[in-house]
Amino acid sequence: MKLFNTLHKSVEEFVPREEGKIKMYTCGPTVYHFAHIGNLRTYISEDILEKGFRYLGYDVQRVMNITDVGHLVGDGDTGEDKMLVAAKREHKSSRDIAKYYTECFFDDCRKLNIKKPDVVSNATDNIAEYIKIISKLLDNGYAYIAGGNVYYDTSKFEKYYDLSGRNKEDLLVAVRNDVSKDEFKKNPFDFGLWFTNSKFNNQELQWDSPWGRGYPGWHIECSGIAIKYLGEYLDIHCGAEDAVFPHHTNEIAQSEAYLDHRWCDTWVHFGFLNDKTGKMSKSKGNIVSPFKTIETYGADTIRFYLPYTSPVWTPIKFDEEGLKEIYSKYINTFKNTYSFFEMYANADNIDPREYNIDVEKRDITDKWLISKLNKLIKEVTSAYEEYDLTKVTKAIIVFLNDDLSNWYIRSNRRRFWESELTESKKAVYLTTYEVLLTLTKLTAPITPYISEEIYKCLTNKESVHLEDFPKYDDSLINESIEKQMDLIRDICSLGRFAREEAKIKVRQPISELILDSNDEKTIGNLQVIIKEELNVKNIIFIKDMDKYMEYIVKPNFREVGKLFGPKVNMFAETLKKLSHDEISKLRNEEIEIVFDGSTIKVVPNMVDINVKVKEGYCSSNNGKTFVILNTELTDELILEGIARELIRKIQSMRKEMDLVITDRINV
Repeated sequence: MKLFNTLHKSVEEFVPREEGKIKMYTCGPTVYHFAHIGNLRTYISEDILEKGFRYLGYDVQRVMNITDVGHLVGDGDTGEDKMLVAAKREHKSSRDIAKYYTECFFDDCRKLNIKKPDVVSNATDNIAEYIKIISKLLDNGYAYIAGGNVYYDTSKFEKYYDLSGRNKEDLLVAVRNDVSKDEFKKNPFDFGLWFTNSKFNNQELQWDSPWGRGYPGWHIECSGIAIKYLGEYLDIHCGAEDAVFPHHTNEIAQSEAYLDHRWCDTWVHFGFLNDKTGKMSKSKGNIVSPFKTIETYGADTIRFYLPYTSPVWTPIKFDEEGLKEIYSKYINTFKNTYSFFEMYANADNIDPREYNIDVEKRDITDKWLISKLNKLIKEVTSAYEEYDLTKVTKAIIVFLNDDLSNWYIRSNRRRFWESELTESKKAVYLTTYEVLLTLTKLTAPITPYISEEIYKCLTNKESVHLEDFPKYDDSLINESIEKQMDLIRDICSLGRFAREEAKIKVRQPISELILDSNDEKTIGNLQVIIKEELNVKNIIFIKDMDKYMEYIVKPNFREVGKLFGPKVNMFAETLKKLSHDEISKLRNEEIEIVFDGSTIKVVPNMVDINVKVKEGYCSSNNGKTFVILNTELTDELILEGIARELIRKIQSMRKEMDLVITDRINV
């Protein structure tokens, strides 16, 4: 797997110290209040990363802390302990606050299907570990006592600035607004390891130590807990980007000074979740509650939305409209596609698992979808291995919507509707089943709930999370069929656009679709799909499109304005003299023309080619494919259109009455 390593500021191949095993530490919450969506973005990202490691076959041991003492309001070791602030706010003890908000945090994680780490340890349960580390740091000269407190001397650690990428001068300006000076420190960047009563007299949680009764600083807890449970070396340490400085910077300094060797080679940080005012935080009062968001859109929508919007290590701006889009494009489309399959399979009493039809013997549209599916598996596998969840989610959205739902299911409806159980009908059920099953496995790490739900319905097995990750088969990727289907889809898309321009609904049949004869061989026996999609009676292939249209070629001023300058109008006049053959060639490749006394090369992006068709026809093109529709409507065609409109209204009424497809009605 490839990850962006904050330590080296680059994407690197992740290699653990011990083959097949990963020691993973992730910073946990300070449990003084409810978590918000911004907090949970980090935990979702870590959850997907851990599950990705496990899918790849690694034995992952993951440890996380719970901060229930020592996290002060100010990063400069100033202000009150956040736990004490919460205790005063709610008139409870710090321990009661910690217990309640820890339970709330893991309840949020459960709702979002975030796996609980193998070890979760409270800061207050590891005081002896901190005292042991601090004592050695004092003995080695990395720490000092001032004002009754123990501080780490950052001037003694040469690599202090490596993780943050800053220098001493940069750090004079604090990363967070609330950093202020501590009069006991030798250097402004030094940080507290242990505080005594000289720091705060009203601290509720205190322990005896060699330096007096007090409590640990915030940063020491992660070093102590990580070393206690994972040993002297970590493979990977994760957290939010605001932990880079000072928290993780200080962890590295104290851990490596204590261990006397490199502690962790890979540091992964996740970007902020912002709103229009900036970073989402409790102190700013701009948080979004996970409870309402989960209740409205579901946990899977949130889990998919966050990586879809932006790579996990970059900040994103929270937008509820984006959640709605994901719910529509992903959750609804996935569910509706499965529901369509389930409805017809149940009506026909079909179990596709009983069929064994070789791909080579299936319909060409089945082969096309299976080819696209194997390309998807290949792309998603590569993206998971690079921990590029944005690429994963975007590829899945395109396949689910454009390839499966809006094309394959649409163009194969009649195969589902066939009254006889033909080999073609078996194949369309089997192909749809295989694709849906594979999608549940591809999406399981990101959206565990919907994947599990659909997987169980398809298989009656225990869990998709016990399945192996899909493997692609290069032999099933068929570029020739994909090229053929791409042309079919282009023609249908252009045809629908031409209908819209002519204000003729798709339910209204038309007599003719006219295409270039060069497309006939590629289209082959798939004319029936075009006829069905565009609701046309006949397809005519002709060599000379000039019979129906006139090409209008103009300069693409954005491309050639600077190139020709004041002579651009002369270039426009030259384009008017191009022959039909020259224009046809220019649609796809460069041509040579004589301009201003010289021979120049003209490439497709230098021109805009538009088409003007004669009366009674409409057209559309994408620069390389042209379609012409006969818009003349006979009485017979108009009556058929009325009949189709009547059928649509009856079907709408059936839906409103919650009738299933097997229910009979009288009209």
